[in-house]
Amino acid sequence: LALGGKFLRDQVAGALRAGGVGVGEFPAQHPPREQEFGRMIFEALRRGLREPVGERRERAEQPQPAVADSVTMAADTVKKQNFFKKVGAYFKRSNHFDPSKKIDFGVIGGPFYASATGVGIGLVASGLYRIDRNDVTLPLSNVSIFANVATSGMMALGVRGNNVFPRERYKLDYTVYFYTFPSKIWGVGYDAGNIDDNERNYSRIKFEAKPRFLWRVFDNAYVGPVANFQYVKMTDLNDDVIGLVGSAEKNFMAVGAGVSLNYDSRDVVTNASRGWLFQLDQLFMPAFFGNDDKYMVTDLTVATYKKAWKGAIIAGEFHSQLNFQDVPWPMMACVGGPNRMRGYFEGRYRDKCIVE
Repeated sequence: LALGGKFLRDQVAGALRAGGVGVGEFPAQHPPREQEFGRMIFEALRRGLREPVGERRERAEQPQPAVADSVTMAADTVKKQNFFKKVGAYFKRSNHFDPSKKIDFGVIGGPFYASATGVGIGLVASGLYRIDRNDVTLPLSNVSIFANVATSGMMALGVRGNNVFPRERYKLDYTVYFYTFPSKIWGVGYDAGNIDDNERNYSRIKFEAKPRFLWRVFDNAYVGPVANFQYVKMTDLNDDVIGLVGSAEKNFMAVGAGVSLNYDSRDVVTNASRGWLFQLDQLFMPAFFGNDDKYMVTDLTVATYKKAWKGAIIAGEFHSQLNFQDVPWPMMACVGGPNRMRGYFEGRYRDKCIVE
């Protein structure tokens, strides 16, 4: 750059002097406006060639004053955008993480339909962040606050998230939610759920919290404790429902703890396009935790993601929940729900064990 700049400067100066013009000057026969413009251009060229690269970079990084015409033009452009373009621009911005923010929040809401809840409106506030903002290689942590209301009377509020600590030494996953809605039951077991005439109505209120704290043992592999707390209150339990489930109990509580094994090579936790997930939770609900019913739960999830072609991803998931000993019927494994097998009414098929 230095040699090239010196060569160019010498060539310009030599050509101008050969014509009787000094550097930064224009011949007198040019109009005054052209002379002024010429001096401005040559002065900028001479300063740019002589100024060290480091000083030029520092000056370029300094804040520049706003240009009134540019601001006015930008404001006019924003005013001309219609509602749909503004929404599209919002989603486009929301799809990119802004590292200048401590936590990059986005909000989205819209309608939904589920066989168990009917038509509803959902709202999610989702945030992305890095605990160590100086480490750009650290995977993003996330937190989501969600709320749903549906025509069936269902109301739900919860928060879930995934925290990745510096150098990926630890991870903290958590899910906490509360919901209430009218539901249906067909009994316990596949055969009972397969009989349409068994359908009965009841209502329930549920609160659940499930945190995991994991230590890294090698690349993408973690192990650590997991806990689970559930409280379920049944209402509108008539004799028909009691006959189907074999219990008149209306309040159920389960407190458990155990160990979690995790292998996660997904590129992005919240929107994976490649990689594998292996998640095994072994939970124990003993009597000394205050449980009326003693039982164990083994929950396994295996998922994989692969890019098929541009804009397309093929994903597969295997899930099983195995309950042992005296598991209460509200805590049994069910087909359906918001996470998988959504074509089934949640709770129509329930039993101690499920594989899907």
